[in-house]
Amino acid sequence: MNGSGYGCDVENDNLKEIINSIPGYTVDASITSFSDATTLRTKLNASRFFFMTDMESASPTDTAFLPTASKLEINDWVNDGGVMVMTGTSGTNDVDFLNTIFSWNLGSQSRSSWIRNNTNTSGTPFANAQNGRDSPATLTNYSATDSISKGTVSNFKSMWGDDSNATVAVIQFGSGYVIFMGYDFYNTGKDGNSTGNNCPQYNNDWVKHTIPAALNYASQLSDASLSNITGTSVNYSYKYSQSGTAYYVVTPSSSSAPTAAQIKAAVNYSGGTIITSGNTSASANVATNFTVTGLTSSTSY
Repeated sequence: MNGSGYGCDVENDNLKEIINSIPGYTVDASITSFSDATTLRTKLNASRFFFMTDMESASPTDTAFLPTASKLEINDWVNDGGVMVMTGTSGTNDVDFLNTIFSWNLGSQSRSSWIRNNTNTSGTPFANAQNGRDSPATLTNYSATDSISKGTVSNFKSMWGDDSNATVAVIQFGSGYVIFMGYDFYNTGKDGNSTGNNCPQYNNDWVKHTIPAALNYASQLSDASLSNITGTSVNYSYKYSQSGTAYYVVTPSSSSAPTAAQIKAAVNYSGGTIITSGNTSASANVATNFTVTGLTSSTSY
């Protein structure tokens, strides 16, 4: 996350309070600047996913705020399988942030409400109840809520709204994803003011349903190097820093971890049984894809 301050009128503080109040999630708010690309990448690599708050003052086209090196690190991290969750606000800064990092042409839109896209939300946490709150058929523009148009961006799925005007959307980029939520989360914090009372909008659908659903989906997608999962097979993607031959083995989750030599040998070893194995040619900095078959449904590996 990025930002500072305290109180119901500070969206960054509201989001920290909301997320920290959801069981299973803890916010690391140590990303407060994009000035050091190396430190940024280290923090991204240590994160399950990156939650970026809306921007009301800084311009993403200002290289003093967002240096080119940091843009490249975020781009590469998502392309390699990282997941980024981003909120919006009135104006174009948030769309510009995404466009300048990923070379997209998303457009900034607005509307008073957005209808759930049942086709695209089906099978995702957005379709399910969260915190006992059913998935809302409509999301409302409470405060400076932004929405986006697809432009020519591929792998764009509107969750509430449509391709020309979506306030919640999921965009796949390489092996990773960006989840966009257009609400700015003003006045939504938990115990976010000096009296200790919840902020006025703490109980709306964005807080009670959409954020938990987005976090759950981001958690799932952060394992997005696994795709096309069936009962007996899965695709696995990984980008290596060097060219060569890549080897893999699949073992029961109860097995001890194999060494590199044991993976290459692909035979049973002390503490581990090989279920399936394979190898393929890998090129540096290009995603290598493995199709793993021979698995058993409802089994951990």
